[in-house]
Amino acid sequence: SGSITGELTNAINGEGIENVTIDVRQGINVRSGSIVTSATTNQNGQYQLNVDAGNYTAQASHPDFNTTFFTLTSIGGQTQVNINTSMSPRLAEGEIRIILTWGDTPYDLDSHLTGPIPGNTTRFHVFYSDEGSRDSSPFTFLDHDDTQQFGPETITIVEQFDGVYRY
Repeated sequence: SGSITGELTNAINGEGIENVTIDVRQGINVRSGSIVTSATTNQNGQYQLNVDAGNYTAQASHPDFNTTFFTLTSIGGQTQVNINTSMSPRLAEGEIRIILTWGDTPYDLDSHLTGPIPGNTTRFHVFYSDEGSRDSSPFTFLDHDDTQQFGPETITIVEQFDGVYRY
């Protein structure tokens, strides 16, 4: 068997989420059926799993967050570290959230979103230097900007308008 460790974080603020239940099923993209093993995150959102060598699908569940699925690979006799993922807090009706995560390299990635401004021919541009606004135009904002590997970088669209959005 092998060991897998990682952290589950809140996509809005990057903080670890306590008491997330992680159910593991054998195979990739297996979202139902027999659970091979389970774990619960600690107060820092960290987890550890021990499973036979192979590919697995993890289902992360918490009452305050949308259920998240992610792939795990176990290599016999080895520990896979930093198998991290983010979970999105439940959205209000009509909201959309874009979450970017990545690995060790590159060290930093940046989220950029442009979109329509009602009654205007120009477009908004939300990114680290212009975080947008939840309560006024463009009704889109950068929730979280991560500059230290792994992410998440998170943008939420609170109100959508006709037109093209580009991420």
